Amino acid sequence: MTDVTEAIVTEAKRLEEDALYSAKGHFEAATRWERFNLAVGLLATVAAALAAVFTLSHNDVVVILLAVLVSISSGVITFLNPNKIAASHHRAGIEYNAIRNKARIFYEIECRSGDATDHLTVLVSAELGGEVKRSRGFWGCAPPPLVPEARG
Repeated sequence: MTDVTEAIVTEAKRLEEDALYSAKGHFEAATRWERFNLAVGLLATVAAALAAVFTLSHNDVVVILLAVLVSISSGVITFLNPNKIAASHHRAGIEYNAIRNKARIFYEIECRSGDATDHLTVLVSAELGGEVKRSRGFWGCAPPPLVPEARG
């Protein structure tokens, strides 16, 4: 391989690694939002059931507190829409995995096929680099924070 081809392969490997960590980060963020949605939804359901039970016991203070808890938790679910955020992060993780696979196929197969250096340069800059740039604003979710689980 020429020096230029080796540099292109090195960059494609970096892109593959970046896509791997980005995908893992988005999958972790999706899991956290799914758990949050489940916890708050369960809280609202249990509080609503308990409010109904305590209504029969004529314990007004408990009924009022449970009704407020149901209202707050339902409002949080409606306002934050954690299900939509989790789905968005999951979709982003899938797209990053697709970029990772394309980068791997590129440097493992296409770079070894002996294509011209110009062809390789066009593939890396236009196809792979362009996808990463497009993907940053496409999925509708902020990138997840760097978490230790994403690097493991």
